[in-house]
Amino acid sequence: MQRLHDKVVMVTGAASGLGAAFVRAAAQAGARVVLADIDDAAGRVLAEALRAQGAQAHYQTLDVTSETGWEAAMSTVRERHGKLDVLVNNAGIALRGSVADCTLADWQRTLDVNLTGVFLGCRAALPLMGAGGAIINVSSVYGQVGGAQVAAYCAAKGGVTLLTRSAALHGATLKPPVRVNSIHPGFVDTPMVRDALDQRDAGGGTARARIEAFTPLGRLATPEEIVGVFLLLASDEGRYITGSQFTVDGGITAQ
Repeated sequence: MQRLHDKVVMVTGAASGLGAAFVRAAAQAGARVVLADIDDAAGRVLAEALRAQGAQAHYQTLDVTSETGWEAAMSTVRERHGKLDVLVNNAGIALRGSVADCTLADWQRTLDVNLTGVFLGCRAALPLMGAGGAIINVSSVYGQVGGAQVAAYCAAKGGVTLLTRSAALHGATLKPPVRVNSIHPGFVDTPMVRDALDQRDAGGGTARARIEAFTPLGRLATPEEIVGVFLLLASDEGRYITGSQFTVDGGITAQ
């Protein structure tokens, strides 16, 4: 039997990058998938492609910073499926800026999307979850270690790390319990990361080259290399895992 057979899996930030990889993997594993994003064009194209391959998939417009948006999205999930088995809080942004030069607007926007969006998602999903329910929050290695030029991102992803643990403790008290875990990718070769890393600096080098140099495995991850952890946590194979952090970073945080 497929690992996610008949499970309803919702992924935010699903139109591209890691989110699209999670959606494809869930569909291949037999799930009914809900793609949530603000990129309507890309989201609809991906959902249509999945349906053409025989998957049950639909696209849902969702701004994760909107409380009413979450309410509307969950209402649609309830009407279509009657339940939600897995929520992947994946939507995120990365705006550069140290603690000295990050603007208040960039700080607030980063926390709104990367942290408040996760909180709103957890809160909205719980009433729809039954036996085997699981929430997977996508944090980052920057939710475990610091980065000088991404102060707001570190603050938000660090918040996701401990919000996950708090939510896991609450989820364990529910009947039936809901599991809550976090995934902490390193640098993944997605369009967002590619745009940031491949620009040449004044010395002619790139951030990609520097990151590859200090990553023990010597390269960026592909989105598909993060999928294995997602499938474990989303499936019944992970039924005794909650409140845990899963780091997939090519060895960066081992140093």
